[in-house]
Amino acid sequence: MKFFVAPDNERLAARLALGLSRLKENGMFDKLFYEFTPHKQTIDALTLQQPDVIELVNPFLPSLKDAAEIYAEQYQLLERIGVKVPSRQQRKITVDAP
Repeated sequence: MKFFVAPDNERLAARLALGLSRLKENGMFDKLFYEFTPHKQTIDALTLQQPDVIELVNPFLPSLKDAAEIYAEQYQLLERIGVKVPSRQQRKITVDAP
């Protein structure tokens, strides 16, 4: 999950990053995300069996690290809802810097 704040609000950006990092580390982020009623209802209603996963490059991400984190989060969600995703070795993710 990403939050975008005004460029001059570094304190808020740092606080949000720290809070999200702590929530992810202790597992509370996933608990809150997957138990949030609208998310849970949507995930439960999905009937994905063997979807095609199409990876798109977003040249507007600030760094390659951000892109890698986003891909990891997306694959984690797919795995959680029972979609078989390629192994890390099979994934061919190329991110070209702008």
